[in-house]
Amino acid sequence: MPVTKRVDQPFDEAVWDEFCSNLQKTGRLVLANTPSEGLDKAEGFRYLARLTHHALARFIETPQPLRPEFDYRSPKIGGDNPDYLYGSATISGQYDYRIRGQVNDAFNIGIGSYYGGLGSGSGL
Repeated sequence: MPVTKRVDQPFDEAVWDEFCSNLQKTGRLVLANTPSEGLDKAEGFRYLARLTHHALARFIETPQPLRPEFDYRSPKIGGDNPDYLYGSATISGQYDYRIRGQVNDAFNIGIGSYYGGLGSGSGL
């Protein structure tokens, strides 16, 4: 549910309307693709709320592309591996980064860079 408009001064109310509309559309997808059991629907909305909370906190409240730090409190999204420790950091294509640290007993370290909406072909 990407928001396609940037927020400039003064506040653009259309951005809020688009966010709410996209959230409502996503909620309808939860209803359409969840078994009729009430608990399943509640879990679908709980999952949506958890991802929405994470996105708002991550990209609005605390984006730090100038001095990013790995955050390991991200909610699990999809078919994650229970043996992995997932972390994320907000970065920008405007800057160059160097990752430093200790690998300790890590057998494998994987790093990926993602842009845009999850599951969208256009990245938006």
